[in-house]
Amino acid sequence: MGALRIFKDARFGEIRWVKINDKDYTVGKDITKCLGYINPRDASSRHCRGVVKHDIGVITGKRKDGTDVIQSVEMSVIPEGDIYRLTAKSELPGTEKFEAWIFDEVLPSIRRTGMYARDELLNNPDLLIDAATKLKEEREARLEAETRIKLLEPKAQFYDDVAGSKDSIEMGYVAKVLGVRKMGRNRLFSLLRDKKILDKNNIPYQQYVDMVYF
Repeated sequence: MGALRIFKDARFGEIRWVKINDKDYTVGKDITKCLGYINPRDASSRHCRGVVKHDIGVITGKRKDGTDVIQSVEMSVIPEGDIYRLTAKSELPGTEKFEAWIFDEVLPSIRRTGMYARDELLNNPDLLIDAATKLKEEREARLEAETRIKLLEPKAQFYDDVAGSKDSIEMGYVAKVLGVRKMGRNRLFSLLRDKKILDKNNIPYQQYVDMVYF
């Protein structure tokens, strides 16, 4: 999931930009919305040639400490060439102004500095510092979210493998089969954790998986 950049304009709204393999892409529906397309998906399928799927970090809420909750969502993103195509086909009266904003301001600024800064930011040091601080916080939050996703992927895969196995047995049933007094599902999990067979999330350590205990 690449670093997300968000560019805003009072006339058109916001556009999310991401770099994939050193190439700039933007969220397709952001462009179609700015250009007044009624059906963004149809517009992309008819006019765009370079659509790719990419995971974008989306803010879905706030934590108790005030930081953003970010969820990875797969979205369709388009390269610069498709922005030209969508702009050429748009019948929105303000298309020329949108085109000027994207191609005369945003893209040249990205190529020069790797970011887009409006005049109001460049002329106001305090505002620029605040924007840079927020950008840093957003990137740190997204990095944290990406790290959490990577940590959870092996556990999710293990769950899928076990749930899809015809030979798997539910732990509560195992506890009953053992016939040990007061040995329920939770106590069995606790015992296996104490014996260092399961980790704190009740996932077997690799050595026991390799020994086909699970």
